[in-house]
Amino acid sequence: MSDDVANLFNDYKREHRKARDAVNQKYDQLISELNDSIFNKTFQGSYKDYKKQYNKLVAAKDAERDYISRNIMGGGIGNLQDIYDALSGGVFRDTGKVIYGHGSSYYRYTESRVHETIANYAALSVTRPDLIDLLRADKPELVAELDATIIELLKKVGGKL
Repeated sequence: MSDDVANLFNDYKREHRKARDAVNQKYDQLISELNDSIFNKTFQGSYKDYKKQYNKLVAAKDAERDYISRNIMGGGIGNLQDIYDALSGGVFRDTGKVIYGHGSSYYRYTESRVHETIANYAALSVTRPDLIDLLRADKPELVAELDATIIELLKKVGGKL
């Protein structure tokens, strides 16, 4: 991993923590208020209604955290992290070098590494060509092979180049 990529991932990690902490604080406060309403008997409804509201808040917290995390710094950095995690066989996720990825248990099979790399590369090619340029500077042989793979896929489905 080049210094440029490592620095990008470190910047992303800092921004991710800030965003995650802000969302957690927001929803933890709402959950705390809901819990307090049960303890001080001001909650209107049954325990089943409470559980529904509680689960709804937890789901909203997870969804908002995920949405914000995926879009930090223009989005797509998670896709790039996923590629690097696949290249490392999941070691980068396991050791905390990247936030996104699947870890070594998922990547123990080469096929999983290939699928994730191609899928994330294709997504970045459309949404964040600047990140592809960063990957190209770090891994030129890989990007050349991925470009050739995409061209072959397009030929097979009759796409125009």
